[in-house]
Amino acid sequence: FFYFKRDIKNKLEDESTGQKPDMKATANEIFINDALKIMILHGDVVMDHQQENAKFFADRTEIHYNPDNQFKELVATGNFILEQKGRHSSADRAVYDMIKEVVTLLGNAEVREKGQGAVRSSKIVMNIDIAKGILKGEEDIPVRFEIPLD
Repeated sequence: FFYFKRDIKNKLEDESTGQKPDMKATANEIFINDALKIMILHGDVVMDHQQENAKFFADRTEIHYNPDNQFKELVATGNFILEQKGRHSSADRAVYDMIKEVVTLLGNAEVREKGQGAVRSSKIVMNIDIAKGILKGEEDIPVRFEIPLD
C-alpha cells in the first residue's frame, strides 16, 4: 500500500490540466493499492461528488476503480450519511455503483426527502439522481413510509 494524507481526485488526474474533478475526498488516512485497484479512506471520510451535488460522510470508505483509473464502486461503512439538495439519507453501510448510479443503503437505512416524508427499511435502493427517486426496499421486509400531513 501507498499512504497519502491529502485530498484525492476522481480519475487520479494531473492537477496541471486545470480540469475540475468529478469528486474530491478527504480522510484522516488514505491507503492506495494500485495493483488491486482499491483506495481505502479511513477516519472522518468526506466525499464531495460535484457532478451529483452530493456529499458523502462515513467512518471508512473503499473505492474500487478500473485499470483506466475510473471509479466504479464505493463501499462506505460506519455512520454513512448522504446529503443532497432536498434529500438526506443515512445507513450503517452503503454501496454506490457509480456505473449504474445507484446507491444501496444497508442496515438502519433511512431516506428523508424535503416535504415528502421519510422511508425506512433494513435495505433501500435508490438512484443517486434525486429526480429519479427511490427505487425499492428489501423484498421480504416492508418499507415504512411516513408522509407529513399539514
